[in-house]
Amino acid sequence: MKLYVQDSIEFINARNESLRLIKDIVTVNQELDKIFKMDEDSLGELCGFNLQDLHKMIEDRLKTSAIYVQKFDDVSQKGREVLKNLD
Repeated sequence: MKLYVQDSIEFINARNESLRLIKDIVTVNQELDKIFKMDEDSLGELCGFNLQDLHKMIEDRLKTSAIYVQKFDDVSQKGREVLKNLD
């Protein structure tokens, strides 16, 4: 089976897409972590002392992360289906 997996373009594409999405998820979550660890002055400078802008920034990153997680789940499912079909 290992040989088939290595030769399966579908599986390789799913694996590569999964890895890219994991990196994207980690990046967005690191950005959020950095925001949540900022002190009051740094947060003020980041959002121009506008709490609505800060809220929007956090909301956008959370939505982006959720989209990446959903895409990761879809791609992972495709990869599992390819493996199942190779058995």
